[in-house]
Amino acid sequence: MFTILFYDIKYTKSNSRANKIRRLVTKYLPRVQYSVYEGHLEEAMFIELSSKIEKIADLKEDSIIIYRISNKSNKKFIIGRELKNITVI
Repeated sequence: MFTILFYDIKYTKSNSRANKIRRLVTKYLPRVQYSVYEGHLEEAMFIELSSKIEKIADLKEDSIIIYRISNKSNKKFIIGRELKNITVI
């Protein structure tokens, strides 16, 4: 299924979580922007990737959003927190 994954990882001095997630996701999907990945991902690989991300991410601080798109359905998955009402200036 076609998959789009993007994330916001809370900045830390070492930024190790962001680097770990970036390296992990790059094994499954090609990077199209700094924190955006897209491509075809089979269900088993999607489950594996999601599980690994959950082990790395700080679920209270980080936001990873994944869209799974097919001709029959579209699904949105959120790992961590969903950022709402963000003001952009």
